[in-house]
Amino acid sequence: MRYRLKTIGLAIIGLLGASMPIILVNFFLLHYARIDGQKKLDVLANRMLIHAETEIRGAANELRNLADAGIATCSLPNRAAMRESFYRHYSIKAIFLSDESGSNTCSYSGETIDVIGLSEPFTVKDSPAILQMVDPRGSGLTSLMISMPVDEAGSKTINALLPSRIFVPDDVLRSAGTRGQVQVTLDDGSIIGSTILVAGEQSLVEDDVVLSRSTSDTFPVRVLTVERFSSIWGGFGDMRTYTNLGFAFVGLSILLIVVYIGRRQSRAADELERGIENGELIPYYQPVISLETGKLAGCEVLIRWRKPDGTMISPANFIGLAETSGLGLPMTRKLMETVRNELGAVYRERQEMKIAFNLFGDHFDNIDIIKDLGDIFGPSGIGYNQLVMEITERQPLANVEKAKVIIRQLQAMGVRIALDDVGTGHSGLAYIQELGIDILKIDKLFIDAICTNKFSGPIVASLKDLANTTGMTIVVEGVETYDQVQVLQELGISEVQGFLFAPPLPGSSFVSLVEAMVPVRRSGDMVLPVDQHVA
Repeated sequence: MRYRLKTIGLAIIGLLGASMPIILVNFFLLHYARIDGQKKLDVLANRMLIHAETEIRGAANELRNLADAGIATCSLPNRAAMRESFYRHYSIKAIFLSDESGSNTCSYSGETIDVIGLSEPFTVKDSPAILQMVDPRGSGLTSLMISMPVDEAGSKTINALLPSRIFVPDDVLRSAGTRGQVQVTLDDGSIIGSTILVAGEQSLVEDDVVLSRSTSDTFPVRVLTVERFSSIWGGFGDMRTYTNLGFAFVGLSILLIVVYIGRRQSRAADELERGIENGELIPYYQPVISLETGKLAGCEVLIRWRKPDGTMISPANFIGLAETSGLGLPMTRKLMETVRNELGAVYRERQEMKIAFNLFGDHFDNIDIIKDLGDIFGPSGIGYNQLVMEITERQPLANVEKAKVIIRQLQAMGVRIALDDVGTGHSGLAYIQELGIDILKIDKLFIDAICTNKFSGPIVASLKDLANTTGMTIVVEGVETYDQVQVLQELGISEVQGFLFAPPLPGSSFVSLVEAMVPVRRSGDMVLPVDQHVA
């Protein structure tokens, strides 16, 4: 009866809403839509300008450092310095030297790069840098060239190319919540980067559009953002039809379902969050064994949820919830803190041992993981070079370009990157090529059948050859029989993990295993593995 009364009440409200003056509602919505659209375009223009300034400033700083270092010739050390700058600043497409005639002498790779000027050169406020739009090698793929003199006479310059696509990144476009298009130009109107398909600004103003402009105070750069009002107004279509009784009924039904599911998920997420705060999420350690020496090489950190009543919950029952609820990051942070406390002492004395953590896709959306590792392991007995961060192949990364930046920073710290579940997803080879993977972890799926399936052995052998060629390390998961070990030894696999050697162990058990398998002896204030000696 109560549900029926609510339904009748909503029907009455819908009928009343239908009788409201449509003209008045549309007038209000039109006014609001234009203001809201203008505000979002202003935000987008400002963010795009900041992004453009950041990219140009970063490249200019790299060139300034090279110029200050006297990089004026094509010697091997100078090309090595240019190459280092190229890899450090991922947006730069090329770095090369030019003489006073404008002829290019060489690039970081030793090759010459010919460019065709597309705009007048522009000076930069309070900087010797010069900006110009060019076409490298006449390819039709325009780039912004930043030039920096390398001597006082200005007879030689060192130059960097920034491709047009980096000035209109998708993540910045989406961040303002608008469908607006963007055009980034030099002061003379030369286009640096654009998503606008129409030809020129004049054709834009002929339509009913909302515009926003932003001009740099430092660089000769301007940003235009634009969206047709019909597109903005189209976003308010649901609001204009909200009073329709049928839509209201359907909307209410969906809302009730969403609320019901949401409340269930919310209760589960709240329980998980309390578990994280109360230290109920604990690490278990899967030993990694060297097949070459038979010694303990390290471990992979797994997670279990130990409820207050002692019930142990498998990660399969809460990892998905942690990821969708945004609790994956604090859960991983808490897990790392526990690992540091449990293993810091034994790992300090055994610097050759590694410890691997499984990361979520969200870890590669921002640089918080860099700060977390510094805060947690910086002052601990576990060095950065002992850490391995695992990326799963099963779930693709949302933003590979952003992930590449974060991975480079991790590797610069000494942290190694492993690709987990190799062969089970759709991005493995692409990730190996794009992300600079250090370790391949072959999934249990291939190991289970390695003694019986004619394809499993060759697949593992191929991955081993790939690792040897590219300087990566192989770790095999899920080893459970001696026959599997024999095959893996014949294939030259060096590191394995699985129940044949040890199941995942709680902290105290793993520490005991480490102390038993990797004993150390002390000589004065020095701590050495037993197979080392003091000279």
